[in-house]
Order: sequence, then structure tokens, then C-alpha cells
Amino acid sequence: MNNWQPATVDCFRKYAQPIISTALLSCHWLLASIGSAGLSDWGEVITTLPNGEIAVAIELQPGAKNQGIVGINKWRKRLQIRVQSAPVKGSANAELIDYISTLLKIPKEAVNIDSGTKDRRKRMLLSGISQEEVSNILDAKMEN
Repeated sequence: MNNWQPATVDCFRKYAQPIISTALLSCHWLLASIGSAGLSDWGEVITTLPNGEIAVAIELQPGAKNQGIVGINKWRKRLQIRVQSAPVKGSANAELIDYISTLLKIPKEAVNIDSGTKDRRKRMLLSGISQEEVSNILDAKMEN
């Protein structure tokens, strides 16, 4: 019995330990890249255009179990939002517009998808609301 134990320990150190360490680093990276926002984070996600509209960079996750805000992906500089609708015939986009208009308490007509209608990465334009109001509402939502 003692003859095979050192070989097992050596095998673990050589093969399993690096894999476990890599997995732990990956989890740490993921948690660090998606998290709650601070005021400095919103400046890269939410911008005010010269015409007064607010542009929000979004990464949509369609077909999710629950609808809501996930957080900010700091690497892609986008607000991650989940919707339950599948990305079929614009239903996920329609749910996103409905969710944003309800969350920000602005009419649906004030929310438009400027780019990315057939992509997960989108840019939404908002009118009738300030950049500060948008960031305050999103901060409050992400704290809950």
C-alpha cells in the first residue's frame, strides 16, 4: 500500500493541482470582471451624446431564467442585462426595451436600439432622462 501512495501524490501535484489553481484563478477573474458599478465605471458604459440623448452600452443575455441586471462587464465596458425571451423575431429586443423603460420610468418611445439589433452587444439611446439619473437608478438596482 505504501508503494503507490507517493506516486499518487506526485501525480496529483503534477496534473491535478495546476488545473485546480487555474480554475480558481478563472473564477476570481470572472467575479472581478462582473460586479457592481461605481461612479467611475458608469462613464465608460453611459455617455451623453451632443444631441442630449443618453447612450448605454449593453450586453444582452437572452433566454435567461430570470430577467434583470447582472452587472458591468469591465472588460467589454457594457452593462449586462438578462431577458427571458429567446432571440427570435426581435422578442428579446422588445423585452429589453420594455424592461429599460419600466426601470427608468420613461416611455417606450424614449428607448431605442441604435446598433446591435441582431447582436448581443447593443447600444441603446435614451431620451427624456439625464446621465446622472440613469446611473443613480442603475446603481440602486444593482445594490438590491
